[in-house]
Amino acid sequence: MFKEFIDEVKSLYEKLLNNDRPFLDDFLKKWNIEGSIGEVYQNLCKKELKKEMGSFYTPYEIVDFMVDEMIKGLDYWENPFVKIVDPSCGGGYFLIAAFKKLVVLAEEAGIENPGEHVLKYNIYGYDIDENAVMITTLEIFNLTGQVTRNIRCQDFLMTDGEFDIVIGNPPYMGHKVLKGEYREKLCEIFQDVFQDKADLSYCFIKKSIDSLKVGGRLVFFTSRYILEALHGKGIREYIKNQDKSRVSLIFMESELLKELELTILYLNL
Repeated sequence: MFKEFIDEVKSLYEKLLNNDRPFLDDFLKKWNIEGSIGEVYQNLCKKELKKEMGSFYTPYEIVDFMVDEMIKGLDYWENPFVKIVDPSCGGGYFLIAAFKKLVVLAEEAGIENPGEHVLKYNIYGYDIDENAVMITTLEIFNLTGQVTRNIRCQDFLMTDGEFDIVIGNPPYMGHKVLKGEYREKLCEIFQDVFQDKADLSYCFIKKSIDSLKVGGRLVFFTSRYILEALHGKGIREYIKNQDKSRVSLIFMESELLKELELTILYLNL
């Protein structure tokens, strides 16, 4: 069933890239998709695959809260070309929520073709999971009827670029999973935060901070263990060494967050 689902997703995605706009109604009906395609993908993925990819899909209430925090103080009139990226976009939940909020701001700013403008200039996403990239692109097409080419199947940790806002839920992957040449490369590039039993998410936090423009903002959903874990000392020091007047930690009051032992990391640089 999983393979059949992915084969259909790939077929639809390839049609999009070839400017053959597919109708998604039959696909959505066949798979009983009433919410998002990403949810169905998540449910069909085997537990082994999720563990291997280090993925955890963020509940909608958390996504909405974080996107609201993201746009606080955002002056779209002054900068309608604000660049927002999710470095591990998964099913595209953050990008879709951000798109909806930004379209409203673009309309208020008098931007012509606001949806097209937001997709072209404001929204960017990365993921090493080709399926996630295809699904996010299809989700956006289903919502807007437009094709974005800003969702890329690349490792954000190995890319260059600057952004005004980084938002998302970085992958969690420990030393027992990360092995071989890739781990050695991470140790070399992120040696100040990634050593011994450090988590992959620390690399994403550092890379995201380094990718922010002056005045940029980081909003991440991350493990509470970052505050106390022995091998999290490097990333804590890195965050601590940022300008203290522009760094904040936000603890969202949520039973869900307490249950999952997660928190929201918010940096305004």
